[in-house]
Amino acid sequence: MKGSLLLLSNGFEKFSSIFYTMIFTFYLYEATRSVTLSTLVTLVSLIAMTLGSFLVPVTSTLGKTTVILFIGQLTQAATVFIVSVFLFFGWEQQWGILSSVFVIGLLSGMIGPSKRAILPAITKEQQRLRMNSLFATVGEIISFLGWIAGGVLIAFFGNLLLLVICGFLLSVAAVLSLLINLDLRIGMNTSGLKGFFSGWINLIKHRDIRFLTVIDVLESIGSAVWIGGITLAFVVEILELGETWWGYINSAYFLGTIGGGVLIALLSRYVNQSKLTSLAIGSFGVGVLTLLYGLNTIPLLALILVILIGPFYVMRLTTEETIFQEVVPAGELEKTYAAKGNLSYVAFCLSILLMGFLADTFGPATVYFISGIGYVISSMLVFLYRRPSVFSGLPSSRTNKTKHT
Repeated sequence: MKGSLLLLSNGFEKFSSIFYTMIFTFYLYEATRSVTLSTLVTLVSLIAMTLGSFLVPVTSTLGKTTVILFIGQLTQAATVFIVSVFLFFGWEQQWGILSSVFVIGLLSGMIGPSKRAILPAITKEQQRLRMNSLFATVGEIISFLGWIAGGVLIAFFGNLLLLVICGFLLSVAAVLSLLINLDLRIGMNTSGLKGFFSGWINLIKHRDIRFLTVIDVLESIGSAVWIGGITLAFVVEILELGETWWGYINSAYFLGTIGGGVLIALLSRYVNQSKLTSLAIGSFGVGVLTLLYGLNTIPLLALILVILIGPFYVMRLTTEETIFQEVVPAGELEKTYAAKGNLSYVAFCLSILLMGFLADTFGPATVYFISGIGYVISSMLVFLYRRPSVFSGLPSSRTNKTKHT
């Protein structure tokens, strides 16, 4: 029951996020006719989420995690409603829209780790990988449907009415979060400076957590090649096709991850038996297929390769998430998620800039080579980590103890 409430809450919030991102982007583009300025919606949101995640050690000590989540989502809904009122009266200042994006993103960064910390608390240990896979799959389905339906809904309802609907969706998400009614008070076992930096202390002192964070940061850098600008450049310059095929590539990516999520959920019992091996195989599969994608110039084969990346990507994502939930003590999970997220956000932002520069300088195929090699190196590190002769390895899935250096 609690898992269903969390899934529904996440779903309503994600639909709302997709729709208001499209609406704000549309408003900025209409006002400025500048592609660069309209992309500030995504950039400002990402920066705000990064800053918000730095505040998690403070917000996590204020009360029950579900109550914090409720307050955060309700405040996001209130922000959307306020923006709707201003837009209704014709106030469409760019700085005002971007300020609203910043506030919503800041709140998302503050409550994001709370949502991730609730799932392992309401799930039996042997079911965590399957639940992580289910949540990842549903998230991809919502993204797929949301980006397809968003344009249609904007045309049907109009920007203003759809923005009001976004506010209602966030309100429903907030109520569903509160109904979870989980007496989880993550992060209240430490206070002061030690409590504030406890997530960072875990990343530094605990070898297993540190290793998983390094892997996650490496792969955050590699994943930047799949942002819209680079995939579009690859389609136009390498495949020599138009924007329609850009849409096909994006759709193929979502289909691959959705299918991969279903497959991993069905095979969760086998994947669960050797999570480190599954993590290594997932990273290796993504790396090899990304390298082949960069070498390829045949459109149909490009679609097939992107679809095939999906199952390996989901295997890597869900096994890493499950291992992380097992090795981090429950009381430190939210703050450690936040610290790990800080590094991943920063790495991703810097990687976007770097990959964009390299794509402009050496061509879009080059960045896919770099990404593929990065994933392969990541898988090799995992294989080394699981060898007792090199490392003692991760603790058993039946314990939450961690090893110190």
